[in-house]
Amino acid sequence: FTTSSAGAKHSNLGPKRLMDTREGLGVAKAPVGQGGVVTLTVAGVEGVPATGVTAVILNVTATNPTTSSHVSVYPSGTT
Repeated sequence: FTTSSAGAKHSNLGPKRLMDTREGLGVAKAPVGQGGVVTLTVAGVEGVPATGVTAVILNVTATNPTTSSHVSVYPSGTT
């Protein structure tokens, strides 16, 4: 979502892959272990504006887990 003189608006950028730990895309190429934390920069990447963005919509998927697990996603600086 970006701000404009008319208020906030949603801008669809289409499907973009911002992160893939299998390939080292956006973050280090390495599995994320138990209790692991990965920080991903979204603003200014793959067409996302660097400023004026108030929210993003992400599809997050865990692939090839070695055990039952879950993924949590939250804004940087929060828990």
